[in-house]
Amino acid sequence: FAEYQRLIHTDSANLERFTTVEEIQNIEISYSENNSKIKNFKEIIRKFQQQDVSVIIFLPPLHLTYLSNIQPDVNQKFEKIIFDVESEFNVKIYDFRDRYVDLPIWMDVTHIAYNLDSMIYSQDIADMISSELP
Repeated sequence: FAEYQRLIHTDSANLERFTTVEEIQNIEISYSENNSKIKNFKEIIRKFQQQDVSVIIFLPPLHLTYLSNIQPDVNQKFEKIIFDVESEFNVKIYDFRDRYVDLPIWMDVTHIAYNLDSMIYSQDIADMISSELP
């Protein structure tokens, strides 16, 4: 990993250097029957399940800056998509989005640093994988 990926930041200038608050506030989600990204996502899940491949989904962690700047309608649409996928395909969804918001382990607003101080995330992912093994 590059050095910048191993650094933990707590200041907004560094946390927002790759994804700004303005970018977060301008995210758009189209929730419709014709959304090709949603259709493709569902088709991938469908094909895995037809081949008896277990599917689990995890929503990665996000920094508080990111979570607090997502527009409410965007968040509602995303929640609806996730709920629909969970219901339609009976897949387990692990939601890590707000799990680490209070911890100083962030490289930027969308990535936890590759750092010994942030091993909690790696351990949680390992636990998730272990819990899904037969």
